[in-house]
Amino acid sequence: MKRRWPLRLRSDQHGATALEYALLMPLLFGVIFVSVEITFILFADASLEAAANHVTRIGRIGIKDASGKLSRPTCDQLKDILTADLPRWVHSNTLDFNVTVYHAGDTPPSTKGQCGSGDTGEPGDMAIYTFGIERAGFTGFLTWVTGGGRMVRSERSILVQNER
Repeated sequence: MKRRWPLRLRSDQHGATALEYALLMPLLFGVIFVSVEITFILFADASLEAAANHVTRIGRIGIKDASGKLSRPTCDQLKDILTADLPRWVHSNTLDFNVTVYHAGDTPPSTKGQCGSGDTGEPGDMAIYTFGIERAGFTGFLTWVTGGGRMVRSERSILVQNER
């Protein structure tokens, strides 16, 4: 009589689907949330790339003022353009933006200034534009998995020569 009970239990399939569901769903949900998180990270990185290229082009060529005259943009103008180009959900409190300008006539080139001076250089100067955003995550899943301390960072550095 004791031998029939284990055989009958082994052949009984009631509840097997519920058990498989309970064991596999956390893994499946984890894969889905990580996929969504990676998609948002890649989209934010591509958005930063497009905005950085746009801001760098404006900084290299210049910007038209109200009278239609082409002038060199200030760092504050470029930062405003960068902020406007980024999607609203990509905005971050830690938006890094800097321009380092090197004089064209100096040998070796000397640093003219950083973005703190508000200057983006004269025609012919070389400028290094540095952009960066840092976020804790987009869905919160990676923050939960890693314990909350990890930040996702996207950066771009672009070297251009201002047009004459």
